[in-house]
Amino acid sequence: MAEIKGKESSILSWKVDTFALVLITCIFLMWGLLTNISSYLLHSNLVYAFKGVTPTDVGLVGKVFFGAYALFGILAALIIDKLGFKSVMILGLSTAALGTVTVIPSAVYSNFTLFIVAMGILGTGVTFLQVAANTYVIISCKPGMRASRLTFVQAFNSFGATLAPIIGLWLFVEPTEMLNRVTSSCDNEFGGSDLIFSLMRLVSGSAMVLPFLIIGVLVFLLAILISFSNISEINTHEIPPEDGERQKETIFQYSHTFFAALAILVYVGAEVSIGWNLYDYIGELDVKNQRFSTDTYVGIYWGLMFVGRFVGAYLLRSVHPTKLVAMSGTTAAFLVFLTISTHSGLTSLYSIVAVGLFNAVLFPCIFYLGVKGLGKFTGLGAGFLITAISGGFFIPSIFGFIQEHYAAFLVDKGNEHGHTSYDEALWVPMICYLLIAFFGLFGNKYKPLDDFEHKPKPIK
Repeated sequence: MAEIKGKESSILSWKVDTFALVLITCIFLMWGLLTNISSYLLHSNLVYAFKGVTPTDVGLVGKVFFGAYALFGILAALIIDKLGFKSVMILGLSTAALGTVTVIPSAVYSNFTLFIVAMGILGTGVTFLQVAANTYVIISCKPGMRASRLTFVQAFNSFGATLAPIIGLWLFVEPTEMLNRVTSSCDNEFGGSDLIFSLMRLVSGSAMVLPFLIIGVLVFLLAILISFSNISEINTHEIPPEDGERQKETIFQYSHTFFAALAILVYVGAEVSIGWNLYDYIGELDVKNQRFSTDTYVGIYWGLMFVGRFVGAYLLRSVHPTKLVAMSGTTAAFLVFLTISTHSGLTSLYSIVAVGLFNAVLFPCIFYLGVKGLGKFTGLGAGFLITAISGGFFIPSIFGFIQEHYAAFLVDKGNEHGHTSYDEALWVPMICYLLIAFFGLFGNKYKPLDDFEHKPKPIK
């Protein structure tokens, strides 16, 4: 069995200290909030805090943030081997807090380069948290409940993501409305004078100071609480292989882990392509009698992931994870296809928002299937899977390239049928979801007909 350093919270007794589990759950919530609050800023006029920012510059934010996963995912796993899970959680939170507070001087001094550096630091911190927290939740849980436990805890990550547009609306709505009025004045009265744009940057920069200061302090306080918590250390090199298999020589012999990494890469790419562009997509839709604001619909999208993960955690007590992956991937692909085929209106709006519900179980189930059976390579495999989150860098780049060219095409040829500039780009996430469905059906070694860790417990 795995070597444990600590009290009762061990893989031997399958018990986890309640306070420690609550703190780890808070980590999941915090990185969901941090990821999406950055997205909110990019789709508001608060980008005027940075002088001379272009759409291309704004696109760098997501690339730098998710690029950190490619650089530091495996490194985080190696550091866990040396320092342990608790130390890496503290390191990740401290790094994320540093990135958050670095946003403040970047906004005050209108320095977009510093803002990009802040996003890189933040992404690095979140990468360390992803590797440490996801892996710890899995290996500290009783076999047969691991996929369910990870999905349950991941629900609070979605809760943090849901809070982001709500907090953004609450904290940034007044300065954003002011900027909208100032922007109109620039064009209509002042002709876009330097004085007016300086005022816009001042308002934007001031609006970003307090929220990021509060979030940074909260993240740092969470790091302090983690340092005093009873999180037991688990030596991943002592974890035995499952299902009576022999431990293989290298991680490269576990093909199911590499298929899982590919599935995570395309999943995160699809999620980010839709989630980070949802503000602009809804803004282009020709929706009459729209009942809610764009921020509300974005909140619903992430909120459906939040609810879906609780439902998924319950279903995973009796349903094989591969079945949920296949079903969710297929349904998400159909909803994106429905969005594309209806072009605009309420059907497109509701179908694209509903994708959030079927995103819910994909990451935790794929991650679980990817590390299952790795034995002493569990930590390294987890780092490899988290590295695949860099799909949030690659896939949205393809998505954005297609969207920009189709937007130019619509301008040149006219848009008689009311298409949005995203119609062609949405084929990218649809293909991603089909690949995920393929992974659920054929791309992993644990088929739905296998005896899956334990005989399923019927849902009463």
